[in-house]
Amino acid sequence: MPNAYDKGQYEYKYDVEDQEKLLYFGANEAGDAQGKVVGGYKVLLPDGRLMNVEYTVEGDSGFVPKISFEENANPFGKGK
Repeated sequence: MPNAYDKGQYEYKYDVEDQEKLLYFGANEAGDAQGKVVGGYKVLLPDGRLMNVEYTVEGDSGFVPKISFEENANPFGKGK
């Protein structure tokens, strides 16, 4: 019986949030049967900015990122 993985499809996601150690990062990615990949990752930088990278990979285009920064980010909520 075939399943989604037989066609090259996959998906993953993870997030790490530790307010005490000021760790905040994560990633996600999904690929389809045609070889297109869509994903992204985020990380809280030491200077307080949150860097977000969204990307695609399709055919011969290679890795195509879109990078943005959130100034004075507080991903842990209003408690800190």
